[in-house]
Amino acid sequence: KNSFLSSAVYGFYRPLQTLSYMIDASVFGGSFAAFKITNIFLFVLGVCLTFALSFELTGKKPFSFLVSLFFGVSPLFVAAVAWTPARGDLLCFDFLALAFLFFLFGEREKKYGKFIASGFFFFAALLSKETAAVYPLAVFAFALARKKAFSKRNLFYYAELAIFAILWAAARFSANAALPDADLFGFKPFLQNLRTPLEFLGKFFFPVKPQALPAYSLENSFLGVLAVLAIASLIAKARSADKKIIAFGAIWFLLFSAPGMFYNRVAVNPENYYQYLDHRAYIPLLGVVLILTETLSDVLSSVNPKKIALGGYSIIAIYAALAFARLDVYRDPLSFADAAIEENPKSAFAYFLRGSYYKKSGKLRAAIDDFSKATEINPLYPEAYNNRAALLAAFGENKKALSDLNKAIKLSPEISDGYFNRAIVKESLGDLEGAAADYSRALESDPNDFQALVNRGNVYSSLKKFDSALKDYAKAARIKPRDPKPFFNAGNAYSFSNRSKKAIEFFSKAIEIAPDYANAYVNRGIEYARTGNFREAFKDWKKAAQLGSKSASYLLEKYSKALGNNIDGETRR
Repeated sequence: KNSFLSSAVYGFYRPLQTLSYMIDASVFGGSFAAFKITNIFLFVLGVCLTFALSFELTGKKPFSFLVSLFFGVSPLFVAAVAWTPARGDLLCFDFLALAFLFFLFGEREKKYGKFIASGFFFFAALLSKETAAVYPLAVFAFALARKKAFSKRNLFYYAELAIFAILWAAARFSANAALPDADLFGFKPFLQNLRTPLEFLGKFFFPVKPQALPAYSLENSFLGVLAVLAIASLIAKARSADKKIIAFGAIWFLLFSAPGMFYNRVAVNPENYYQYLDHRAYIPLLGVVLILTETLSDVLSSVNPKKIALGGYSIIAIYAALAFARLDVYRDPLSFADAAIEENPKSAFAYFLRGSYYKKSGKLRAAIDDFSKATEINPLYPEAYNNRAALLAAFGENKKALSDLNKAIKLSPEISDGYFNRAIVKESLGDLEGAAADYSRALESDPNDFQALVNRGNVYSSLKKFDSALKDYAKAARIKPRDPKPFFNAGNAYSFSNRSKKAIEFFSKAIEIAPDYANAYVNRGIEYARTGNFREAFKDWKKAAQLGSKSASYLLEKYSKALGNNIDGETRR
């Protein structure tokens, strides 16, 4: 699919993130390690750009290096590197840093070419993640503090940024990237997420309470308050520091923290899922790097550089060790889910994730237990009911499964696979009319759902609505012309409606697609026998018997006795 024009997912439009995944998959053949290596490269590049930006603004090389290195080993950013979907933040960070660097170069060298290059980097950042949309505000604040907000070159730059923002918005909405509902995105979630900046700061400076799926905690918020007080104390002591850089760092941190605060994963009980994600701290904390570089270089100006280096590298080594230990959480899906449950026992989503892992691993009873725990924590969790129902049905507990599916659909009428799963359960319980109605409802959401078409066709066939069944099989065959199931099932429908010639035609099409389809040979043989063509019937049953069909062996024995043991199909007179 075209990564720039295909439909957005969950209202997010991040084509460069998608494109980077496509490149990884194409170049490295889908190797999972390739995605991790790319994330590592982008993160290392980001740390280098952090140093370059800090040095460009402050001119203090040793402190820019130390603070950037401290930034780079923070345990808080393990998620940004180890979690593949955080790619958008990594790309956005790098492009934003490049955009601001080239803006600074343009100001210093008074060259419009640098501004133009900066604009393109801003556009790339927008195409990586929506967070970049606040960048023009950060630039304006910086220029305002320098009393250059309305210079000719800056006005040119603002116009350029506006053009790129309009292009991005047009592309975004052409890809159907509508904003989420007001309960999920807007002022209400923003108010609920006001603690996010404090939690970012608490985890950045005091990484003692990590969370795979974060929920607001008193500990991290309190540590965030301590971090704010420590930074305020540094600022007060750094009397010779450039207050404009400090103010800009604070503005950058708050501005880039804000976009994620406008979004909630769910509208009801967000603490049962996650309330923010650690990788979202990556871009905002660049502002804290600038504050630390500017203040520490002033406060520690009289301290022996060797002592500064020793203390700084010691702290960096400790934080690097903590970050390395944190990697174990991301070793595999089960490790992540286990850590998420241990660190946030109230997260129904964590239990749901582990249940999903157990489901894929074939540990179905363990999966049912985790889905049950998820619904116990959050009784309004439709996906957990839906997934538990599918497993209960697999164990033949269809009435319990039906109860779960009714709850799931009531809670979320548009739930993915809910109607499809309920149709299967109703079919097992003998409610064919109800099953047909649910398959129809599933097909309203996705008219080209191959399996729903085939299954509804089977139900129609059981209800003796053969013409309706054949329409479903025909549409399914157009969707997947090389799948034998629609042709085989259509053959059965023709057989049940006593149209043997058409049945033979469709069984033959199924065999043409899948020459080892034993049941197709068995059923075609039956139709040949019904028309008196026993020679062809015996050929088909022999072939099916060679393929391991017990039904074919039974039919050969039965008809050979009836025909006087003439298994070549010629009747004796």
